[in-house]
Amino acid sequence: MRQLVFGLICFSFAGFSFAATKKANDSLSPYVPLSKTINHRAFELKGLVNYFQSSGYFDETGAATSFNEGSGFEKFDLEGNVSYGISDQLQMDLGTRYRQNHSFNTNVDIVSSGLESYTAGMKYSFEPVGRWTFATELRYLQTVYSNEDFAAGSATPTNQLVLGDTGPEVSILGHLSWQRKKAHFFSGTLGYRRLGNSLSPEFPWNLETAYIYNSWAFIGGIRGVESMGSSEYKDSVTLRPTQATGETHLFNSINRAHREPFIGVNYVIDNFRIEMKAAHVISGVSTDLGNEFQMAILYNTGGSSLSEKKVESFKEYQIEATILKISPRNTFAKIDQGSANGVEKGMKFDIFKTDYYGGNEMVATAIAYEVGASWSILKILKTYKDAPIVKGFTARGR
Repeated sequence: MRQLVFGLICFSFAGFSFAATKKANDSLSPYVPLSKTINHRAFELKGLVNYFQSSGYFDETGAATSFNEGSGFEKFDLEGNVSYGISDQLQMDLGTRYRQNHSFNTNVDIVSSGLESYTAGMKYSFEPVGRWTFATELRYLQTVYSNEDFAAGSATPTNQLVLGDTGPEVSILGHLSWQRKKAHFFSGTLGYRRLGNSLSPEFPWNLETAYIYNSWAFIGGIRGVESMGSSEYKDSVTLRPTQATGETHLFNSINRAHREPFIGVNYVIDNFRIEMKAAHVISGVSTDLGNEFQMAILYNTGGSSLSEKKVESFKEYQIEATILKISPRNTFAKIDQGSANGVEKGMKFDIFKTDYYGGNEMVATAIAYEVGASWSILKILKTYKDAPIVKGFTARGR
C-alpha cells in the first residue's frame, strides 16, 4: 500500500513538472467555486485518488488515543466520475468508487478490497447576485456490499474486514461563494446527510478560500461533519453490535464527527486540471485521527460558456455606446454615439450593466428616439431588472 501511494505521489509531481513547461488554456480555470456548475453541453471526466492513514482514534466522548506500536489502518480510494452540463445552471453527475482497506496489528494483518459504491447527483446554480453565487446539490450513494453484525462485545473474525458503512446515503447541500477580487474567492458548504448502517444523520460542512495566479490556484480551508446525535446506541455504547472493522473507528460509529484543516494546489493545462490536497484530522468523535492525501485529474470538453455566448451575441451589435445621462423616471437615456458613428433613428439598443469582473447583464431594451452627430437619445421600451439604469451602463445597438 505505502509503495503504491508513494508511486502515485511521485507520478503527480512528475505531471506537475511536465505541465509547467506548457502554456495553459484560459478556457479552463484552475479553480472553480463550489457554487458553480460546468458549462452547457460540457462533459467533465474526473479521476481521483484518496489515501487516508490513521494514527489513532477518537472515542465516543471525543478523547484521542494513539494506536499501539505495530498497529494501524490505511484506506485507499480510487474514484471515477463523469459530469454533464444540461444547461448553463444545471449539471448531472455519475460516479463509482473502488476501495482497499488495510488493518494490521502485531497479530493480524488483513486487506479487503473491491467496488465500494456508485453515486448519482445533480447541482443547480442560481443566477449570481453581484459577486455572490449560490447552488444547491443533491447526491445519492449506494454501496454494493453488506456488512455482517456480531453480538455486542463479541470478538469479530480475524479474516474479515469491512469496506465501509453499508447502505444508501442521501445528501442535500447548499454552496455559497463570494468573489472578493477577480482572483480571490471565499466558498462555503453546509448540508444534510442521511446515512445507512444505522448511523445518525449528520451535517457536512466546508469553508475554503482560493487565490488564482495565472494557471495556478492555491486553496486553504477547513471541513468536517457534525452529527445530529440521534444514534440509538448513544446512551448504551456497549449494546452496539460489532462489525469486522479491524483497528479503525471510521465505520460503525456512534454520532461520528470530525474537523480537518486542509491545503491544496491546482494547475491547469489546456483542458486538464490537476488538483492536489492534504488534510489532517484535528478533532472528532467516534472516528479516526490521521492524515489524508488526495490527487485528482480532470478533463473538461469546454462546452458553451456564458462568456462565449456573450461574445457571439456582441458580434451582432454594430454600435457600442456609454450612457451619459438618464431621465428621472428612467424613460430616456443619452448616449455618446450619434449619426457620425452609424446610429440611425429607430435603431434598437440593448442596455447592459457591466463591471470590472466581466459581468454583462442585460437590464433593458430601447430604440434611438433622437439622433445627433455625436450623441443620441434612447427611449426605454422595457426593463428586466428592478434596479435603475445609471450613468456608465453600456448600450449596444444593431
